[in-house]
Formats: sequence, structure tokens, C-alpha cells
Amino acid sequence: AALLLLDQLRGAPATEAQLDFHAAELLAKFPRWAMSYRDAEGPAKLRADAVAVLAEFGLARTDGDVVTPLPAAARYAVGAARTARPDEENQT
Repeated sequence: AALLLLDQLRGAPATEAQLDFHAAELLAKFPRWAMSYRDAEGPAKLRADAVAVLAEFGLARTDGDVVTPLPAAARYAVGAARTARPDEENQT
């Protein structure tokens, strides 16, 4: 969930309310996922937990109710799965 919300920041700050909205979208998109976040306060709790993880890993910081991605966050993006070409698999 943390990386999915980080992807929503896309290099720009967002408010907690904006991230709550995206957390609610994630919960709707994945109905069998994150069962402990399925109450009325679920999106806010999911956002708070995800932002705490991002902050612990140095990927985002909070200032009041604004969450700002840090430069290291640019390394992480949710996208299509990538695989190495067969000739690159065993190279180090």
C-alpha cells in the first residue's frame, strides 16, 4: 500500500485528504485486501500507516498534513513488470 500511495505523489506533495481519497480507491479496487482497514476510518488508517512506512525508509516526509516525496522515492514506481532478456539473466 505504501508504494501504491507513493506512486500517487508522482514527485509532488499531497495532502493527507488527497492520500485518504487514493487509499479509499485502493480499498475499493482490491476488496479482498487489507481487511483490517475496512471500517469508516480505514482509508485514513491505511494512509497513516503507509506514510509512516515511507517516512521510516526515507522516501517521504510530513509537514503538518502535507506529505512530500523525497528524492529517493523516484527510484520506486508502480508499473508494468519487467524481466531481463534471456541473454542478460545470468550476467553479473
